[in-house]
Amino acid sequence: MTHSWVETTNPARELRSPNACNSEVALKVRAGPRLVGPTLTLRGWAARAKVGLLIPFAGTAEPVLCTRFEEREVVPKELDRTWQLLDDFAEVAGLLRSHTADPDIADTVCEIALKIVRGDHASITSIRSGQFTTVAATSGVPEHADKIQYKVGTGPCLDAIRADDTIRVDDLATDPRWPEFASAACSELGMHSMLAQVLPVDDQFLGAVNIYSAKTHAFDAQDEKIIAILGSAAVTAMRAVRHQEKSDHMERALHTSRRIGVALGILMVTRGVDLDGAWEFLSKASQRSNTKVSELADQIVRQGFLDNPAGPADSSSEFDHRKPSTD
Repeated sequence: MTHSWVETTNPARELRSPNACNSEVALKVRAGPRLVGPTLTLRGWAARAKVGLLIPFAGTAEPVLCTRFEEREVVPKELDRTWQLLDDFAEVAGLLRSHTADPDIADTVCEIALKIVRGDHASITSIRSGQFTTVAATSGVPEHADKIQYKVGTGPCLDAIRADDTIRVDDLATDPRWPEFASAACSELGMHSMLAQVLPVDDQFLGAVNIYSAKTHAFDAQDEKIIAILGSAAVTAMRAVRHQEKSDHMERALHTSRRIGVALGILMVTRGVDLDGAWEFLSKASQRSNTKVSELADQIVRQGFLDNPAGPADSSSEFDHRKPSTD
């Protein structure tokens, strides 16, 4: 039996290509150099996709990293959804990679979640200091639904976070677990099914992505696997954003600290005081002029002296200073 492999970032297109081989072959999915997930045996089509994500297939077990190729038969009715999932996850990988420096990554995750799971609304909940808040939403509907859960103190979203798990609700009207939330979600918002996936980004950000649908039984077991995989990818992207934000903050803080240090040195020379005296002068100047210490420090560094720090109404001799003589 001959196998024909095609390197592609659009596996669905290659699978449908008339140039694909006509023998029975395996679809092996790779992320970089590693094989991920179970392998499909397809009759008449072959492709190798580099999508950078674990990919779930209809009827398979939870995808895991593998060290060897495995094969299984796939019935024709599974192929359409599999092809679409390959396309979707290839797009997901690209979107998340391109948004790893985007502070609005949560909005992107919501949009992607709706695309691959095909719900009606999506949101992301975060818990900080014991308080729940919605940090991103595709519309006002999921934000309202989230707030109902926060108010009553229970619901699929909150349970997903507390249990560190995926929660699926097929029919809110008949599910006995969250009666208060379910009643309000159905009657006020017309939402009848839900998926919630925990997002353990870091110690400062624990949350969940929530997908709502107006239909009952809108999601199935495979959707649970898909949203779990998306959650893992989203967590990686969101961690990258937060690490970049922390790095940027530290860089700004270091720059400010250096400028203040230089300004204090200038004050020590021009006013003939020690370090503590220079800091006291700069602090009082900041308070009296209602100006940040960092801004006054920038002024001192630019000019070599501090010009009227307390404003024209303050003629205190403490701030009576002039540009030092160069004689």
